[in-house]
Amino acid sequence: QHFKAVANVILSIVLILFSIKTFSRNTEWKNNQTLYFADADSAPNSVRTNLYAAINYVLKANDETDNKLQIQDYNKAVLYGERSLAIFHNYPDTYIVLGDAYLGIHDYFKAADNLLLADNFISSKPLVKERVNRLSSLLQNEGYKFYAQHKINDALQCFQKSVELNYSNVESWYNLGGIYFSINNTKNGNEAWQNVVILSPNHKMNKEDFEK
Repeated sequence: QHFKAVANVILSIVLILFSIKTFSRNTEWKNNQTLYFADADSAPNSVRTNLYAAINYVLKANDETDNKLQIQDYNKAVLYGERSLAIFHNYPDTYIVLGDAYLGIHDYFKAADNLLLADNFISSKPLVKERVNRLSSLLQNEGYKFYAQHKINDALQCFQKSVELNYSNVESWYNLGGIYFSINNTKNGNEAWQNVVILSPNHKMNKEDFEK
């Protein structure tokens, strides 16, 4: 019961922080951030201080206009988030923060893995589901890019992860099936396109779209 209470408190803090669209840029806020970062360095074995440092580095990165500095902040968020996770791995909050941090450095697969773990813990939370579905769409777009570049294996991996994140992503299933057909993997192609039929019975599917 104590663990659940602590987890719920931390989760509430995380969800509140990430729900806010704008943040005060006054001295008090900046001082609070500095305190979070200092606490994490002075107590490196604390789950909470490392988690709060990771959260605040993501928030700091979101406010940063310099791309280089933004990436540095996201990388620091990854550092503290992974440190928190290594100490204790049952806080869904940590997976959410890491998902955002990895997304910030465009490591979509690590972002996906962390958000999927967060989703397993708290799939009913809209903020988690929103992130998962958004990342599914991002990976779908990455799949298009790789396919256009004739990087078939990379495209395949993107569409696979896209549907893992969001089973209802019809277009990712469609493209996944088409790629399977293009590499003569008829079994998996048929399975993917069966999902298309189930999710969107009127979808126009054309194997010729994926001919080499």
